[in-house]
Amino acid sequence: MATATAPASFFKELNRVPGDIYLKIALVSAFSLALLANKEQFITGSHVFKAAFLACIATVVYRIWFHPLSCFRGPRFAAAPDWYCVYRCAVGDRNLDFRRLHDEYGSIARYGLHRIAINTNTGLRDVYAVRANCQKSQYFGVFCHFFKMPMSMTTIDRKAHASNRRIDAKVLTSSRVHALEAAVLKNVRKFCDYMIDGPQDEWSAARNMSA
Repeated sequence: MATATAPASFFKELNRVPGDIYLKIALVSAFSLALLANKEQFITGSHVFKAAFLACIATVVYRIWFHPLSCFRGPRFAAAPDWYCVYRCAVGDRNLDFRRLHDEYGSIARYGLHRIAINTNTGLRDVYAVRANCQKSQYFGVFCHFFKMPMSMTTIDRKAHASNRRIDAKVLTSSRVHALEAAVLKNVRKFCDYMIDGPQDEWSAARNMSA
């Protein structure tokens, strides 16, 4: 079934956030001090449960209000357990949800603990340019299982990526890419004509996209 497409979003994921590490160190230190101060009374079921509960509350509060990405707006519950993206992928409406997030929260929306979605005309350059102050997430390594070979898009190491990029730059020049625009648009329009078989405001017939 043909579905509406969301505007392009470019994603930035943080591999390591120092604040999370500091929080864990603080919680472990507090637990250790409490254990040493009152060892006999502390090791009981109720005290352990209370300590675990307070640790969970402190973690949630930190992730929502004190995390380095807390300055970006987004669903509050998406920032705490970091299962929001997994849920949307399971439901199958992740692309439409990104559009809703950008409509509600603006061009930059936080959709996970260490995840933000950027929907601007400069987002691609700001995140993926050679001198961009960003590090690709380990998530990109998943694509290697589908492509069966290393490529520029899935290369996480910056030095290795720079070597691949120099080769790509010789082939994918601006003039050559622009020269292919007419052929690409021709096929895109042909695909759209095939998919649309009724009024624009109604669902089209189901299509087997894997065939």
